[in-house]
Amino acid sequence: MKNHLFINHNEKLVSLFSNRIEPSQFLADYFSSLCNRFEYYRNLLKSFNAGKCGLTIFNRLPETCKDDYRTISQREALLFSKNELFTTEYSSGSTSKCVLRICRQEDDNSELIVTEEVFRRTGMNHDDVVVCLEIGSFTIHDFYLRAARNIGVRLNYFIHLTYPYNNAIDQLNNIKPTILLTIPSLFAIIVDQFIEMCNLSNIKLKAFIYMGESLPSELRFKIETHLKCPIYSFYGTTETGGIGGSCKFDSKSVHYKPENILISLKNPFKLSNQKWYGEAMLTTFNVHSQPVLKYIIGDVIELNTNLCKCGEKLPRLRFIERTSESFLIAAEKFKYDMFFSTFSSVLPGLDIMNIIINDDLNNKNLTILNMVLPLKYEHDKLKILKILKHDIFELDAMYRYGLVDFNIDFKPVSQIIFKKNKKIIDLRSSMK
Repeated sequence: MKNHLFINHNEKLVSLFSNRIEPSQFLADYFSSLCNRFEYYRNLLKSFNAGKCGLTIFNRLPETCKDDYRTISQREALLFSKNELFTTEYSSGSTSKCVLRICRQEDDNSELIVTEEVFRRTGMNHDDVVVCLEIGSFTIHDFYLRAARNIGVRLNYFIHLTYPYNNAIDQLNNIKPTILLTIPSLFAIIVDQFIEMCNLSNIKLKAFIYMGESLPSELRFKIETHLKCPIYSFYGTTETGGIGGSCKFDSKSVHYKPENILISLKNPFKLSNQKWYGEAMLTTFNVHSQPVLKYIIGDVIELNTNLCKCGEKLPRLRFIERTSESFLIAAEKFKYDMFFSTFSSVLPGLDIMNIIINDDLNNKNLTILNMVLPLKYEHDKLKILKILKHDIFELDAMYRYGLVDFNIDFKPVSQIIFKKNKKIIDLRSSMK
């Protein structure tokens, strides 16, 4: 008997369910629970008059996006949680428009369970020394260290990586981590220093865990060649929490539980009876305060139900294209929307632009930002250059200290790439 089942809702939508459940009844029960908790879903589902068939209801549900999340979903979550303690989690900005998630204790517990399963898959245990190498707030990343503590790890550290990087890396000489948790674009900046430090201090990693982004092939090669440790991915989003993680036999795919999250494929393409790919839409079953239904995340993924070499029967997802609308310079994160919003305020009618990022061939510490704008704004070049050098607070110091410089290029609109995953084109050698 198959463990998982692809269901064709229609020619434009396919979902993967666990065979442990009856899909239509499971969805009907879930929608009923949403109606009991949230006024918006109660009114929405009532307007469909769809009866008790869960699959029929699901087909009629509208797709949702970040705008829905920031307005309808956030309001409903606040009303639902008003008499209880809750925390808020603000997305890191991996896409241009951030969101705020409301988390009650049951949400935290659900995500911890997923995170602990991901960590156990790496072989993490009480003998390990876990280091979270990051640039964000410690309070966010303490969650991952708490998951490590829950499975018995006694030595957990958070290293806030800032410039100059050697000051942060030197701390690891005495810590001697066995497991590193980080994001690829950050680690790419310090990978050579990290490898040198590991060789000098005889540090041998048992596992390298990355999250938040895809892992560039050049960076993967360096880790495999010089650090000689298994590589694991950990995937999730702010809105859904942690979804799953890879195993040592397939580091490019993510094992996940369909009982926690329903993954649907928009405009699906069938590769085989066990493989489909398409644009991902997520429906959460283990997020209680701010659930999402048919939520578009912008990633194109492949779903695979073939049995993995590790023996796990869980399905796997693999990324074909990842959403990317942010980049790092000197361990500072910049968002596409930061530039677009600033330019829009002084360039009437701006609706399209690209950012192309290059190394300076004559100065390894200098990053070049190439702003590609429509030809009609060419007469505003000096105004745009002034904005880049002086009016964006986060860039001002970097420009003055010689870490970044700018180039402005104007092209016909037809020559400007306008796909979501191509708003930022990072051509730096460390990002390949």
